Amino acid sequence: MKTEVFNIDAELPKSLSDQIEPPLRSGPALLLYPAEERRTDAVKAVFRSLLINRFKLRVRHETKVLPVYELVLAENGPRIAKDKTGDGPCRITDIAPGNVPAPFPLPWMDVRSCDFDTFAGLLSTRPELTSRVLVDQTGLHGRYSFMLHWTRKAPAGMPMPTIGGQANNSAELLESSRASLLTALQEQLGLTLKSTTAPVDTIVIQHIENPAQN
Repeated sequence: MKTEVFNIDAELPKSLSDQIEPPLRSGPALLLYPAEERRTDAVKAVFRSLLINRFKLRVRHETKVLPVYELVLAENGPRIAKDKTGDGPCRITDIAPGNVPAPFPLPWMDVRSCDFDTFAGLLSTRPELTSRVLVDQTGLHGRYSFMLHWTRKAPAGMPMPTIGGQANNSAELLESSRASLLTALQEQLGLTLKSTTAPVDTIVIQHIENPAQN
């Protein structure tokens, strides 16, 4: 799954493309999430159909008790306010201050008009947390806008990006955020991660194969 790559060209039925717009990805490191549940369901339906029809995927669900991280309120409660003005799609970008691009996810998250379930889902993909499932237990409802930044060393041997042939200041920016992710969550958002175990819905792949060429 992590070594085989595919090029896929697909044209969606208008009934689905109308629901999915705007694009889920626009420009480097910019992620756009559907603001409505029906759009999220439409996106899942597209990829589910692709995997079943072209890759002959068959799965079953199993519930297992696994180590997880729970995203919960810290002792002094949340340090962010609900976004009462946001009416567009959820936007989460990891572009650093000054719009500095990077070849790997930077330890910055600029969250605009998102619910915490979506935020927790994306946060769980960060390298610091990929060893466990992240579950939103904050009890915070509605949509929020905030910035989160923390320290993470660049991967060994990773070349820093250049702008116009000149090295940019990504390395300096990486070192300028002094807090670890756990500390940043607590100090900047008033949240913390709790290590525990919980029933987790897991997907067991029963069958999958390479797709036939068109």
